[in-house]
Amino acid sequence: MKNKGFSLIELMVVVAIVGVILAFAIPAYQQQATEARRSDGHTRLMEVQSRMERFAFDNNTYTTDLTDLGYAQASNLPSAEGFYQVTALTCAADPITICYRLRAVPQGGQVGDGNLELHSDGTRVGNW
Repeated sequence: MKNKGFSLIELMVVVAIVGVILAFAIPAYQQQATEARRSDGHTRLMEVQSRMERFAFDNNTYTTDLTDLGYAQASNLPSAEGFYQVTALTCAADPITICYRLRAVPQGGQVGDGNLELHSDGTRVGNW
């Protein structure tokens, strides 16, 4: 009479194959999740930039106080999903009347991804 079922060696081979697949799949999934969460920062930066340009059109200057743009707080504005905090900064050499920088600082699981920046001249810094 022949036994039905799996031998220990067959079971170990299947476990090894699953382990190899997971060794490749988990880092790829984590990278995709990081890239997907990055869009949260991109969206908030572009929204603040739009309001900043509207403010400059009306007032002939930019601002570093986000409450001037209609937000509840002056800086460290959280993104929609909370993965970034956005702050408006002045440019190093130019006055705020002609130049600004928006910086999104990653929070939580995004911390290792680095800052995102959007400048008044359209320059993008970071992982766009």
